[in-house]
Amino acid sequence: MITDTVNAILEAEKQAEEITSAATEEAKVIVSQAEIEAEKLRLEAVEKVKKERTKVIENAVKEGDASYEKILLAGKKQSDKIQNGTVPDKAVNFIKEKVLTEYVNR
Repeated sequence: MITDTVNAILEAEKQAEEITSAATEEAKVIVSQAEIEAEKLRLEAVEKVKKERTKVIENAVKEGDASYEKILLAGKKQSDKIQNGTVPDKAVNFIKEKVLTEYVNR
């Protein structure tokens, strides 16, 4: 009877050790799989951010080019208006009068 009890205890300890060992191995596998999945998610996130950054830069360049063209066109229109609206003789006479008034007729 004592022998049976001791044997039962030894068998229970052996089973407990086997269960603990199996659980430890299973935990290692689960952690390893979780680390692999986490790395996969991290790489996907990095790739997504790179693509998004590229889109944002492309859009910013397009918007910048469009603004540049609008500003350039507005400047050209203003320049043409000034150039076409100014009679050369009138401008020359105005400048000549200012120069003569300022420097000659003192």
